[in-house]
Amino acid sequence: MKKINKKVTSISSEALDYLNNYSWPGNLRELNSVIERSVVLSSNTQIDVSDLTQVLTPNTNNTNYLKDGIQKAREQVINEFEIKAIQFYLNDTSGNITKAAQLAHLPRRSFYRLLEKHKIKGEIFKR
Repeated sequence: MKKINKKVTSISSEALDYLNNYSWPGNLRELNSVIERSVVLSSNTQIDVSDLTQVLTPNTNNTNYLKDGIQKAREQVINEFEIKAIQFYLNDTSGNITKAAQLAHLPRRSFYRLLEKHKIKGEIFKR
């Protein structure tokens, strides 16, 4: 994206599904803003769900996520919860992963696994 001077060339199919299932209260400018912010947050050349969930709030009023069955819905809700929790703890500790893990009452290695699972980089929370 030239405006941001960052080379993001694609969006994952999971991220596209996430965007399609999101209940858009705004307009096309809102979508454009979400994509721009996701590009800024992306740590590689592809926008992933973790990039979007840092920008969009979980949409619990929308029941589209239930269409694929309860197991998939549970997985999606848990993933969204984990991402929001990780972001909360990293934001609260200015990106300090050790302190964030302590606040979350998790072993540091477990917290690192969650970061890897959701492709979240602690350094974007540093102030």
